[in-house]
Amino acid sequence: MTNPDKGPEQYVFGSILIHLRCSNKCVFCDFRLSDSPDDLTQEQEIQLFKDTAYFYENNFTAIDVSGSEPLRYSKIIPYLHRICSMFKRVIILDPGNSLHNEQFTKDIVKTGFYNIVIPIYGSTPKVHDSCVCNPGAHGKVIKGLRNLIKYKLPDQHFELTSVFLKQNINDIPKLARFIQNEYGINSLKINAPTASEEVEGIGGKKFSDFNVPFGQIRKAIIKLADIKGMGYDFHYTPLCIFSDKELLMLMKRRGVTFFNMFYTYNLSDTKANQNTCKYVERYRAQVFHDKCDQCYLKKAEICLGVRRMHYTANKNYNYNPISKKIYAVIKPIITVMKVNQ
Repeated sequence: MTNPDKGPEQYVFGSILIHLRCSNKCVFCDFRLSDSPDDLTQEQEIQLFKDTAYFYENNFTAIDVSGSEPLRYSKIIPYLHRICSMFKRVIILDPGNSLHNEQFTKDIVKTGFYNIVIPIYGSTPKVHDSCVCNPGAHGKVIKGLRNLIKYKLPDQHFELTSVFLKQNINDIPKLARFIQNEYGINSLKINAPTASEEVEGIGGKKFSDFNVPFGQIRKAIIKLADIKGMGYDFHYTPLCIFSDKELLMLMKRRGVTFFNMFYTYNLSDTKANQNTCKYVERYRAQVFHDKCDQCYLKKAEICLGVRRMHYTANKNYNYNPISKKIYAVIKPIITVMKVNQ
């Protein structure tokens, strides 16, 4: 966490995107991946090597590997071995379905990655699988989690993330207790619902089908903060949805932080990535609402507003601008980091 008074931390990493047909069909996902291959084509593999070489030649030290479901790439093990020897930190973002295979998890661990980020959306198969639209996915993620706990090396990390969704909002506190009680995991990163304005109409999906209004997110976060021993990092949930009293209460809860500064993927400078860059810009779009000019966080460039889709979906929300006085008290719960900007 960074002290905003000393300026935002600068963290630059290269992003490697491996787009394959994903096992999940998450309710919030608007990537056009239905025609994606089950494995990389020769052309895509050449692009992957070009991207990797670009970051290495330009002295990047950290790489994240994401996309749709990168661990499904048939040559992911040798590829990870290669890049883990080239870069100091390799972070993997994947749905985690492949990790139910114990030998595969062992092989992934041996590559020497730094961190692996796995999403989990519910405490039960019914809830999780309803979010990812993939029956049996919860069981695979849980087995994968057990495998990671069993085989990861001392200097390796894993991180669990989730999203506030209409399908799981009532289960989120149960999810926090579940990972704490069953696996001794005491931290969870939770995002506000993700989507671009283009989600409307894609595969019949609508933002309202999964979006959770700020009022419900506020209540869920307050409930989560009451669970002893759990720490949370809430991403892209603006602090102005809380009252001053609620913010002061959250300040007293250890391990609660908020992060609200978007970043763009730092992709290699090739034509093949131009469309992705444009998509990410739309996906990350943020706007200021009518009370932002009264807020100290905007003046201090600590907050960049709310997602455009959230702004539209919460038109009548009574936002609470943060005063400099309140900020002085709650600033330890605000993470300020400019990534790839």
